Amino acid sequence: MSIIVSPYLVSRQSALLPLTEEEVDVILLFKEKALKLGSTRNNQRQFPIAKFTIDKLNGSVIAFESNVPKIETIENISLKFRFFFAEKEPTHVYKILNLLSRKATDQWAKNYIARLRVWHKAFLEGTETSEKFGYPVKNEEIINLWFNSEIFHQDKEKRKKLDEINEKISHEASLFQLNTALRLCTSNIESIYRIVYKTEKEHQFIYTPNHHYENGLLNHSNRPAKAGG
Repeated sequence: MSIIVSPYLVSRQSALLPLTEEEVDVILLFKEKALKLGSTRNNQRQFPIAKFTIDKLNGSVIAFESNVPKIETIENISLKFRFFFAEKEPTHVYKILNLLSRKATDQWAKNYIARLRVWHKAFLEGTETSEKFGYPVKNEEIINLWFNSEIFHQDKEKRKKLDEINEKISHEASLFQLNTALRLCTSNIESIYRIVYKTEKEHQFIYTPNHHYENGLLNHSNRPAKAGG
């Protein structure tokens, strides 16, 4: 399996409200696409690493080095990731999270799903790479621009905007931020996959850690996890 399911991450079983046939199909499709994405990420073994050389006088970046992979490698993961990013796709991350939140019957599971939503939003809003150049651009915008002006489509206005960003922070840094954003979001998609890894038409349950995510705190439960079905 391309996504590792550690026991402690799926130790609490929760029932779902009855799923429609269409909802089951969407969950099954999500699992299929998530496994393919996970397999692609596993092939890219290097964790993104970058080195910024800063001018001591004004704090500006005067040199940037990274282990950004070849564009073909990023295009490959992009091809699998777009099913979770494009708003029209049934497997769009927020559509899946909304479905699971509506159907969950256990408050602990709902809170964990809400936490994954917060993390995903944080990943998309991150500006870590471009911010160091004094020109912060959100990961979501970087993904959008690369997808729609270079990797999948040739939108001229988006190409112009991407060129402006690349001029400000460099082509390599822009590509590095894209690659990092894809990997961070993919890790969160894998977490969502673990929730539904056993969910089927005849098995309408989800699985989460046996922890209570509430008010930003992590509280361990002394109660045993519910038995798996």
